[in-house]
Amino acid sequence: MANFIQTQNRTGTMRFLTDELLEELLDKYGEDEQIRQAVGEMGEFIAVAQNYHRAQKFGHRTEELSDLMNEAADVFFMIQQIRAIDRVLFDKFCELKETKVLRKLDNEKVEQK
Repeated sequence: MANFIQTQNRTGTMRFLTDELLEELLDKYGEDEQIRQAVGEMGEFIAVAQNYHRAQKFGHRTEELSDLMNEAADVFFMIQQIRAIDRVLFDKFCELKETKVLRKLDNEKVEQK
């Protein structure tokens, strides 16, 4: 059984965890542990992102782009696991956020004219 689904777009290939694997992880670890793990991964991402930003701004190369991307990948997979808790609710909020972003872009285009 494959654990990943790959989708191709103009910028490359994205890998997503399969629904089967997500259900297995949720059954094994439970909602509370998945949320706790997600918080931990997000904390690590925030720390690396702050250090990376400082390195870019002030020239101190303490964090590399690969460090940032490594932590972002952890967060990306954890977000998929959080979505597995309630896919319908998560997708509803994603649609709302998408609408909000598109509206903002349209408003900015109008303001630039």
